Amino acid sequence: PIFLGATAGLRLVEPVQREVTLMRIRDMLHTSDFIFQDKWARVISGEEEGIYDWLTINYMKNGGALPDRLSPTYGALDLGGASTQISFSSRGRRLLRSKEAFPLRIDDSNYLLYSHSFLHYGVDEARAKHSRHIAATNKSNSNNPCYPVGYVDEITNLNGSSNWDECLLSVSQLFDPANCFE
Repeated sequence: PIFLGATAGLRLVEPVQREVTLMRIRDMLHTSDFIFQDKWARVISGEEEGIYDWLTINYMKNGGALPDRLSPTYGALDLGGASTQISFSSRGRRLLRSKEAFPLRIDDSNYLLYSHSFLHYGVDEARAKHSRHIAATNKSNSNNPCYPVGYVDEITNLNGSSNWDECLLSVSQLFDPANCFE
């Protein structure tokens, strides 16, 4: 069997184009030698993406098994291209409200996980958003202070000026927490 869980890159695509893309992928998977059903190829939520991150890191760090209920676990922070996810176990803690908790049961182990996704805050999306912001606010000055001197962005034609203080200020203006939730 083969399953496909598309992530933030496809979550950003317009719904009609997203479905066309998934239909093409499903058609291709039906012609493969894999066992496949249409419902096995879908766009997963950002929170699901974070849960899979958590499962993967804890499986790998625990020698190919998930930690038992008494073992410590690792949190996961995934900086992707279109989004960033954070996830961790809150075992024994009362940090989570019921709407934030994701109960997970695997075999005889129960985990209470927190997972949150920040759509548009992956590295590619943040870089593009920052470049658009610089281009819009500095019409007379075509420099991006975050790019190195001598670098020219092919999309925005912004030149690098390597100014750390200006870079920090311009990037900090982009991070309005009210705008980063899915």
